[in-house]
Amino acid sequence: MLVAKRTMTWRPWITVRILLVLGLGVGLFFVAFFGDDGFNSMPNQDVVTVTSFLEKADPGPIYSPTVVAPLADTARYNQFPLTDIFGTAALAGQTPVRPNIATLIANLAQRTTGGRAPAYVLVTPTMRAYSQAYGVAPPSSFSILLKSLAQSRAWKLIVDRAGTVIYELPPTNTQR
Repeated sequence: MLVAKRTMTWRPWITVRILLVLGLGVGLFFVAFFGDDGFNSMPNQDVVTVTSFLEKADPGPIYSPTVVAPLADTARYNQFPLTDIFGTAALAGQTPVRPNIATLIANLAQRTTGGRAPAYVLVTPTMRAYSQAYGVAPPSSFSILLKSLAQSRAWKLIVDRAGTVIYELPPTNTQR
């Protein structure tokens, strides 16, 4: 009995196609895996600054451009309710903020706390990177926010370390 033996011929174009598909898969993996490194990996200094603040500060609401920070890394995280300043459903929305943004946040904080607790504004470099990557707010919004806080008599700068800035609105009503 004769059996016909098939011989497989390897064609160079099959190898090229396989290598192209593998190369495309690896390329897309790198973009997907490393594409958000600007805000997914936080500098150690940011983490140390924010967690140190949360461990020592008096409880009160935190207002931040975006909630991209290690704000739940301490046992006291529930004592600091968070409010976004920028974003579609946030305090200032997505349009460029106005120069009186510090007053707007102070008024909201006073209504929220009744003046009995401090309120804070927290800005980190990671928040800027996230906002820029996802278009949460125009880049000018960060500089307007920081300038408004610096010029405000109500807000006091309590942390300015390695790009992380924290302002405090001290309580006005000391009776608890």
